[in-house]
This record gives sequence, structure tokens and C-alpha cells, in this order.
Amino acid sequence: MQPEVTIFLTAPDIELFKNFQQFHKTFELLCKSGTFDIKSGSATIHFDKEGSIQKIERHDSLFDSRIKLST
Repeated sequence: MQPEVTIFLTAPDIELFKNFQQFHKTFELLCKSGTFDIKSGSATIHFDKEGSIQKIERHDSLFDSRIKLST
């Protein structure tokens, strides 16, 4: 069992935390899938009628002369 930790939040932060908790599973899936790691691209997220993610499509380019490649 993990030890409990006390944190102090402002009223606006409490609301943000409650929203985060409501969508925790969705946020976790987006993180694990690498959705937030996309650079110079986009993602399309497909939800079913219950609001569950069914598919995440990644849209990016393998090469673009305007983007400097890191070596």
C-alpha cells in the first residue's frame, strides 16, 4: 500500500484536480499512446457513444524541408 500524502490546493486547483480525476483513464491512455509526444503533427481521437476512446490516429510527416533535423 502506498503511503498517503497531504497536499494543499487553492480553490481553482481543486476544480482542476477534480476534472483531471474525472478523465484520469482517458488522460493515462493518451500519455501511454504517445499522443502528447507528437511534434509538428496532430492526432485524431475517435470516441464511441459512451465517450470511451476507440482509436487514436497520428498525423505527422517523415520529412519536411522546413523542419531542421536533429542529429
